[in-house]
Amino acid sequence: IVDNCDNAGVWDADMELADFSIGMEIPWQKVREALGDRMEVLQSGKWHLKKFVNFQFGKLSEDCKPHAAVIRLLQKHEIERVSKEYPKGIHTLKDKDQDKDKDKKGDARGKPESREAARAYGAEIGMTADAVDSWFDHFESNGWRVSGKSAMKDWQAGLRNGKRMAEKFAPTKSNSTAPSREMTADDRAEQERRKAACDKAAWEQAEELQRMLEKANRPPCAPGELEEIFEE
Repeated sequence: IVDNCDNAGVWDADMELADFSIGMEIPWQKVREALGDRMEVLQSGKWHLKKFVNFQFGKLSEDCKPHAAVIRLLQKHEIERVSKEYPKGIHTLKDKDQDKDKDKKGDARGKPESREAARAYGAEIGMTADAVDSWFDHFESNGWRVSGKSAMKDWQAGLRNGKRMAEKFAPTKSNSTAPSREMTADDRAEQERRKAACDKAAWEQAEELQRMLEKANRPPCAPGELEEIFEE
């Protein structure tokens, strides 16, 4: 019956054709009794499955073209409950698409009313306007989805998390940015002492290298051979 009824849930009740299609004789009276109040026989003799339209289309609206065709069928079959069981509803196909978009973008709590609202809350938690704008533009561009998947549920919590992440990955200031102090006489003396110590150490290393060369009875090394000599 469901496979052969129209979009209004009305079946022509051709029992002979149904028996032939099924390949056996069906006790239609028992079928009718089994269906009970889920089905009614119209004045035309056709069978009407009461819950078919609601199951297939939900609430009907004349503003929705597919629904309008179903409503015309119900009127054609003189089904009086069009205004009772199938009233105009807000859940048209267009409305369902809008609901899906709403789920993706988040509800009133999931998305701030405006950029200014986000800035105002950002100021309360110590965020700069530029940081809030960066956060706002990021989620505005991806439809207010967290990690690009699920809809954001609480934008204020999201903004607080954005602030924590920005602080966590903010570059640390290097010591080079600290103001330098003027070198004193003691500083210059210490610098000269260290230079002299380095010169003395370098001289001692040079003398040690010369002794190593003489002991090995080798000519002076080329620049590239220095490491080999130290290893020996």
